Amino acid sequence: MKMIPCTIFAISAYKEESITFAITLDEGSTFYYIPPHKISIYKQKPLFELKDIVYNNCESEIITIKEFKFLGKKPISIYLKNKDIWVEGKYILTIDWYKGNDLVHMIQINTGEFCFMPSHKLKFNGAKLKFKKFKKCTLLGRFNLPFIIMNNHNQNHENDKHHYIFDP
Repeated sequence: MKMIPCTIFAISAYKEESITFAITLDEGSTFYYIPPHKISIYKQKPLFELKDIVYNNCESEIITIKEFKFLGKKPISIYLKNKDIWVEGKYILTIDWYKGNDLVHMIQINTGEFCFMPSHKLKFNGAKLKFKKFKKCTLLGRFNLPFIIMNNHNQNHENDKHHYIFDP
């Protein structure tokens, strides 16, 4: 197992595929289409598979990325459905497919990996809950809810940290 130091510099969304990263290695090479389960902030093989840490594939290539500072201040618990476990993590950003009414949050799991989960798989107060089995239902009609868009205008990349790509 070999872990190669790298820096994530972009996120890509391709229709019907997983979110991917663009990285650059310390020696200058640049690579695209790196799946999240191959990246860790620690020098260890990632613990989870792609299906564990990416809730669903991209709906389209049209996304917006926002950082909600309020969410980053709270402890967070992530429910990984395929593993049926709760893990702890830190909120990074939100990816929104605004034309399709879908979004996921990018979370740095305490194991060093990144996951992309919808709000209903997260607890922003750090709580861990058991989910009860509910019968699914369909809502009829449209609901218009007010919302607030928060922008991060103070992008500071001076403190960028290294990440590591797993090279089997």
